[in-house]
Amino acid sequence: MRDPHVEILRYRLETAGNIIYDQPPPVDIDYDEFSGRLERGILTCYMKEHHASIEAAREVVDRYLLGWEIDAALNLGRGAIRFIYNDAQVIDRNPPPLGVPLEIQVSEGVLTMEGGIANLRITQKGYPKPPKIFRVSPNIETLWQRYQMYLDGKDQLQAMSYFCLTLLELIAGGPLAARRGQSKRRREASNMFSIEYDVLNQLGELTSGKGDRLTARKAQTTPIPLTEKERVWIEAAIKQLIRRIGEHSSGQTLPSIKMGDLPPLSP
Repeated sequence: MRDPHVEILRYRLETAGNIIYDQPPPVDIDYDEFSGRLERGILTCYMKEHHASIEAAREVVDRYLLGWEIDAALNLGRGAIRFIYNDAQVIDRNPPPLGVPLEIQVSEGVLTMEGGIANLRITQKGYPKPPKIFRVSPNIETLWQRYQMYLDGKDQLQAMSYFCLTLLELIAGGPLAARRGQSKRRREASNMFSIEYDVLNQLGELTSGKGDRLTARKAQTTPIPLTEKERVWIEAAIKQLIRRIGEHSSGQTLPSIKMGDLPPLSP
């Protein structure tokens, strides 16, 4: 092609084996760079900007779709949605004269499968809605990877959670954050991300001071394992932190995350 232009990208929807969408209504999306519709398991994206290659167009669309996938996973569980590139529609804005050979380059999609056997099947009547203000950044990708490592049994809950908390504090404190005291860093993170200080402090206490000999971050004379309520609370808090960092990237004013927004710790 002499002047290729990507008009459409299409993606196939995949889900975890235990999640089924039962005749869901279509979902429309509209961003500055592209619009689209998810219908019958196919997401069709219509590019608003010029991209001369499929790869360049996908760099734009894939980042939005990753945010959709992460947001849905935080709400419904990992594997709620996953978009697999299928194909594209490319036109030539300056086609050659009639009779001149036309050369077309096509990129192949990559099919990936996730194994696993699920005993519980979840039926959803509608697709997860695309997030309005959640934005993917390198920090979000890092936190999401650490959280998935924990889910896969490759990381301990306390280590993963403390890493997330520390990263939040470093983002808020900037280049000099490491020189400030822990309480100061935590206050800065509380103010920047609109998260109640008690939430961050509770997370720090649970991830630093509790755990058995295999899971604790610090060696203790008498290890104190996490209770089930504490484990559930930490998982919920980490998902809130990941979402809040993604929401904060939008630049919008956000409501405060408070202790009452998380599961109770006491009986």
